[in-house]
Amino acid sequence: IAAFYFNDLNSNNPTSLRWHDNDLFGTNSPVRNLTYTATDGSTTRATSQNIGPLYGIYANGLEDAIISGGLMGGQNLHSIYLFRNTSGAMLEPRISGVTFDGTDGTQTGSSDIMFDAGSVGYYTLNATLTGNTFNGEGQSMHALWVYNTSGVSLVNLAASGNTFSAYVGTPLMLVGLQGAVFSGNTITNYNIWNT
Repeated sequence: IAAFYFNDLNSNNPTSLRWHDNDLFGTNSPVRNLTYTATDGSTTRATSQNIGPLYGIYANGLEDAIISGGLMGGQNLHSIYLFRNTSGAMLEPRISGVTFDGTDGTQTGSSDIMFDAGSVGYYTLNATLTGNTFNGEGQSMHALWVYNTSGVSLVNLAASGNTFSAYVGTPLMLVGLQGAVFSGNTITNYNIWNT
């Protein structure tokens, strides 16, 4: 399911993640070719699909996380999935200086980073994204997805000095975000599904 799987769901012990200058690729797994056609036949899209892990880093129940440097890419769903389904908030996760090199855009809702609170309503507090490079490779759906259809997944996001490019959908999908400051980011070449 993930290259690195951190799940503290059962013990509820505070845990921390420190990830510095590591490279993590899902593309080292075999690839299969897929062709998708719209139900009305109007649009056809051919792509390669990795059959490796869904997630690069899957984290459930962390108290905090610092992820810096390195290269991540080629996961089938999310390079970093920060899920908060245990008591209390994840405090001040920081992601900086990472180069994200796309996820598999054939998966619904794929993104490089996802914050998700699940159905229990615990959330992440005060996240920062600084100096990251997000390259969707013309196949990834989103760079950042904050998801919760029934509440809040992330309170206070500061994103500065990031570059977002070549996403099939919107680079930033913010459903369940409360409070954000974006400054000095560059966003280009997005919503390219039908080009």
